[in-house]
Amino acid sequence: MRSMLRLSSSGQPRPSLLRDRRGVVAMWVAVTTPVVAMGLGLGVDVTEWVIANQQLQRAADAAATAGSIKYGLLSSNAQQAAGFAADVAEANGIAGASTRTWTAGTKTLVDNNITVVVGSAVKNGDNSSVAVSVKRVVAPTFSAVFTSSSKTITATSTADSIGGGTINTYQQPCLFGLGQQGTAVPQVYFTGGINVTLSGCSIQSNEMVTVVSGPSVTAGTIYANTSISVTGGSTLNGTRLQNQGTAVADPYASNSTLNAAFAQLAGTANKSAVNANAAGTTLTAGIYPSFTIGGVGVVTLSPGLYVVKGDIQIGNSGTLTGSGVTIVNNGTVGINGAAKVTITAPTVASATLNAVPGILFANNVNNTATSTMTGLISAGGTATLGGVIYFPKSNFAISGGAFSGGGASSCLEIIANAISITAGATMTNTGCSAMGAASFGPPGTITAGSAALLF
Repeated sequence: MRSMLRLSSSGQPRPSLLRDRRGVVAMWVAVTTPVVAMGLGLGVDVTEWVIANQQLQRAADAAATAGSIKYGLLSSNAQQAAGFAADVAEANGIAGASTRTWTAGTKTLVDNNITVVVGSAVKNGDNSSVAVSVKRVVAPTFSAVFTSSSKTITATSTADSIGGGTINTYQQPCLFGLGQQGTAVPQVYFTGGINVTLSGCSIQSNEMVTVVSGPSVTAGTIYANTSISVTGGSTLNGTRLQNQGTAVADPYASNSTLNAAFAQLAGTANKSAVNANAAGTTLTAGIYPSFTIGGVGVVTLSPGLYVVKGDIQIGNSGTLTGSGVTIVNNGTVGINGAAKVTITAPTVASATLNAVPGILFANNVNNTATSTMTGLISAGGTATLGGVIYFPKSNFAISGGAFSGGGASSCLEIIANAISITAGATMTNTGCSAMGAASFGPPGTITAGSAALLF
């Protein structure tokens, strides 16, 4: 037989090419590499899509829950509740629009990548639900080699409003900023590394409450018609009720006794101006041009109404004492330096000579400029004040060192256009009602809404 073997140039037998596998691996690598790369790229992109979906779902859950709670707090105002839900979604990174669209017939709000629908409750009877749908377009990363198509990720969440309960712990304010509504400036303002403790009372503002640059503030309840802002390492302890949407009325605007006292500011002075620099001065109720205590002046006020047509300044080492007094003036009020002031307002039973029960200071100056403080307690000395400090048309500040208000009467309330506190302070108003001070607080019943997130 003729041999079928082929000889190499060296004379050795050469195997058939059909059984030669030396090029197979290279061929398989060339064929599978694009497939493997595409799979890895798709895997990375799918991971990004999953993460984006989780982020969107959390944003939708938070927005639906917040909107449903807000719906209960706003007495079923669907548009405001939907807007609040959209606010929360935007705060969690969902892109909104410069202008939102509200369709009253379907109770639907559209805000670019956010859609909020207020509808009938899914599981909770006659209450309503807030459904939030959010979306985000995710561009391909590794898989862009094979496709340029983006992926739209969506998430939807629905929460039923299940009502709420009355907040029974709301306490009458120690600090009340009447505010010029719509000015977007804080009506109660704390700043600096201070500690402020309001015992048995709350903070109330018809505009904003702002705590900035390090204070630690504690109160039973913090009520703001608009917003509460806590920044710069600050702390605010207490139940926060913000964006309430309803201003609280001035509790003394129609007080006839106080208005009659203000009217006396237009009268003629029947007393001489006070400029006390020595001990031993006792004053009686009447109309005074101005009131100054300086040096080592020591002044005692007898019970009654003191009408001061100009400024009241107590400074240096001056001392002022008195019980059962109401002081009304039409200028600035300053307690400065190392002054020592211990005065209390009258009660209903002890009020005499036109003094106003519960009112300690009442000021009639009309100046709401944010840089102007008509009333100032610079707490370098000792100020023990019992009663209501009322500056409805001007601003009041506490600055300097530590300040303690209320004293034995357990009553100090500051009601002013705006209040600024830059000094450590402790205050209480648990005794104000017994003195005859007005009782007031937020309008109607304050409720805390609640919601059930549905799955």
